[in-house]
Amino acid sequence: MLLLSGLLLTLMLVYSLSALFRLPLWASYLLVGVAAMVVGFVLLRRGLARFKQIDFVPDQTIETLKEDVTWTRN
Repeated sequence: MLLLSGLLLTLMLVYSLSALFRLPLWASYLLVGVAAMVVGFVLLRRGLARFKQIDFVPDQTIETLKEDVTWTRN
């Protein structure tokens, strides 16, 4: 439902631009498409930057396993 509502709002924006500014329909689609692409690119870059900050080494699990080995030996 969210995807459908997003698509419908995008279509509404395209037709509103076309009617308000008397743009050809293809120009309205171009403007909205470029704006969506810029927003998508910015979100992608932010997501990749945050993904690179993730530490995938399970430090707590490694520490627990070391404690288990020590406990087992004793």
